[in-house]
Order: sequence, then structure tokens, then C-alpha cells
Amino acid sequence: MKSLGICLVVGALAASSLAQIKLPGGKDIKIDLGGGLDNIFKPESPLSTSPKDLYEGVRTLDGFNPEFKTLTNADKRDGKFVLAPGAYRLTLHAFCGKGYAKGPSKGMGYGTAPWKGKQADIIQNLVRKYDQTNVPQEQAQLLIWSILARVKPSKMNSEMQGYLAKLLEPKDIARLEGYSLDSLSEDAMGKLQGKVDDSIRPFYEAENKFRGMMYQSTQNFGDIERLMVPVDENLPSTINQGRWIPSPKGYLYRYIPHGYPKFDFEVLVPHKPLISRDSKGRITRLECPPGFVSEVEYDDSLEPYKIPDEGKLVAYAIKKVKLSNPGLKEGDAPNSAEFEVHACLLKGTYAKKKTSPQLTVQELFTSWNPFAQQGGSYEQWRQRYETGRGAYDDYNELRGYYDRYDRIQHGTASSDDFLDLSHYRDGIWSAISGGGLGWIADHHARQAEALAAATQVIDRLPGESTVDPTDTIGMPGNPGGQRAITSSRLFY
Repeated sequence: MKSLGICLVVGALAASSLAQIKLPGGKDIKIDLGGGLDNIFKPESPLSTSPKDLYEGVRTLDGFNPEFKTLTNADKRDGKFVLAPGAYRLTLHAFCGKGYAKGPSKGMGYGTAPWKGKQADIIQNLVRKYDQTNVPQEQAQLLIWSILARVKPSKMNSEMQGYLAKLLEPKDIARLEGYSLDSLSEDAMGKLQGKVDDSIRPFYEAENKFRGMMYQSTQNFGDIERLMVPVDENLPSTINQGRWIPSPKGYLYRYIPHGYPKFDFEVLVPHKPLISRDSKGRITRLECPPGFVSEVEYDDSLEPYKIPDEGKLVAYAIKKVKLSNPGLKEGDAPNSAEFEVHACLLKGTYAKKKTSPQLTVQELFTSWNPFAQQGGSYEQWRQRYETGRGAYDDYNELRGYYDRYDRIQHGTASSDDFLDLSHYRDGIWSAISGGGLGWIADHHARQAEALAAATQVIDRLPGESTVDPTDTIGMPGNPGGQRAITSSRLFY
């Protein structure tokens, strides 16, 4: 690589330091590091959102797949979508938000994280403006990578400068100019990287190589893409694909990747269910619009079972479940069915400290009458216990997520709806899933939507929600994967 002039970040830290390196030909050059090597080797500074910021979403809703309406630009207002209750799919132009990271592999799940970093607001502004322009996606992606690699706008070719002017305000471009770097020769990089850990050295080398490619008069997107987006089809994911994420604005969303440039952004604005409870606070009737109703009759001839070492968690025996729906297709007559069962529904919360589920559920399974009559497997009931524990953990994580947005008001938020609906849904499903009626699964889906609505108990559901796909960043279920930046521009 040909040696270029060296310029460091404007706006460096007040306590500056100088480094001196010897370039080919014996010439010594002093570099103002503005606080040390960190100003050159600082990969997190433009966009610092990282795996530690990840919120994984609501595991309790995994497998919930409603029927989606596909949206068009006619549904958009000023780059946002104003949506009534329902399920919607937006197939969006998306961007790689983390260079030199593996592209989304098959089955990769995504959570969410906030925009963080010194230039995060500029990247977000660029992506929002992208929807209002005719800038090609490849060129917008190059500009995002350029910001991440701290490329000087003044040294881009005239075509790229023109695209940048369409997507950013002059003040933002000036900020980038002051924050950017020149491309260093391989010899200069080698001398500076002598103090850098070997494990992260390839990152700096790739970033510097990218700057060199962008400072050429012409760039080949394919060559740059191969540098920035290595592909790994076997990259494992700790998050199931299709994980639902609650938004503080009153809806849920999820990311489904089709490679890094194209994502399905699926949105659920849940219908608010109608819940009836008895004097003991147990759910007796759940109506999910438009007319899906489930009712439970408890067997109060049996004493409720207080699960040992589990705080306020109680099992109640049930003997009858009734389901009805308005007809699954236009012209269908309403359906209804009753099931005589020997099963239980849980109510309440688990202990904060996990107990031994094997001993607890074994005792419940062998000693309590409903389980003895049920004749099911011990493993089935142990799984019920674990599923409930997972819902409790989900709720606590959900509270922490909403706390970031100051949406829990005066400690009045209650877990009753979320946890009770989770217990109710799973209890009914385990009791009647073998009932042989094809539309039982539709009831289960409606109950899942009721649970989705309960993620919003902290702040009551609005009549409609304003959806902006650029609000947050998609974080992969693998720290080696790419951050996903979704725009509002739709694919057709």
C-alpha cells in the first residue's frame, strides 16, 4: 500500500501525547495521538453498541407466528408506519452495522440494543434520510462502513461525496471530517500495532485497508463487501430466530434476516384481551378479539397445592375447559367444545432464587390428586414447571428493559397479567392439545397474542402504534455476528 499523509482525530482528548514512527526512506513523523494509541485503535467509538447492550426479547413467545399483512408505502407517514392492532410484515432495506463480522447465517436470531457511540446519531440520521432519497443501497452501505472506519469525507471520490450530501446535513459531514483518519502504509501500521494485542490486530488492519480502498478514485463494491462481510453459514445463535421484542411504543417486533441487506421486520400491535377473574384472582375467562373465548372451571373440592420453596406459586386443580371461536373463515359457523380434564393451572410467582425443580415437581406429580389422575409423564409436568420459571425470568428481564425507558411508574406495575396469562395459556394447552380439534391451535395463538399484550401492562396499550424500524439496532444471538440496521425503505 502506498504511504499517505497521516492525520489524526480532531477533537482529541485534552491530555495529548506524541508518537514518533519511522516510515520507509528513514523519515521520522510525529503523530499527535490526543490521549494515546486509543485514538487510532478504538473500534467502538463511532458506533459502540455491543453484545453487553443486548436485550434478547421475550422467550415465552417463541413459536408465535400470526398471519401477517404485508405493508406498502401507502401505509407510511413521514417514514413511519401508524398501525392499528394486527400483525404486519415489512420487508426492508437493511445495512451491516459492524464491519469485519460474519453475515447473518441461516437460523440467526436477533434481539435489540440502543444506538450508542460518538457517531451513532449521524448513522441513524443517514439511515432515516435514506428512505427519502434515491441513493442506491450499495452506496449507502459504503457510507455507513466509511463512518465506522473513520474515512475522511473530503478524500472520498466526487460520486460518494454527492451521496453523502444527500443523506447528511453539512454539520454532520463536518463532524465526520474532524473525526476521521487517513490510510496508513503497511509499515506505519505495523509499527503502531506493536503495542496492540494480537487477537484484535486483524480488525485494525482490515479497517485501515478499507480506508485505503475508499480513498481510491474507484471502488469495487464486491471487493469491499468480501472484506467487510465474511459469510459463515454455521454461526451458532443463542437466540431463536423470530424472537419477539417489546417496544416502549406499544408494539412488538422481530427481525428475520435474508442476508445482511434485506430483513423482514415483523410487527405485532396486539389486541387487548378481556380477562375475567374470580374472587381468588384466578383467570376464569379470556376473550381475545375477534371473539376467541376460553373458560376454565376450577375444582375447588381439592385444596390448592402450595409448591414448596416457591414463594407465592400455587397450583389449582381444574376439571373443565370450554373453548369457542367466531368461525375461522368467512361464512363459518361458530365452533365450541368442552373438555373434561384432570389438570392444574399455576398462579403467582416463583421464588427469586431457583429451587430444585426435580424434587419440587416430583413431589407435586406423585402426591397431588390431579396429577395422579392425569396419568401423564413426570417429564411433561417437569417441563410445565420449567416453562413457568422461564416466564418469570422473562418478566423480570422485561421490567429491566422497560426501566431503561423510565416506563415503570411509581412501582405500580404488576406481574399478574403477564405471569397469570403465561400459566393460563400453557396450562390449557397441555390439558387439551390432544383433543383432536384443528382449531385448538388457533386458540393457542390467540392466547399467545394476549400474552404479548400483557408485555405492555407497564404502560397501557394505545389504540394504534407508530412504528419506526430505525429506532433501535438488531443485535445477533452471537457476538461474532453483524449488528443489523434497518431502514424504512421497503423492498417490493
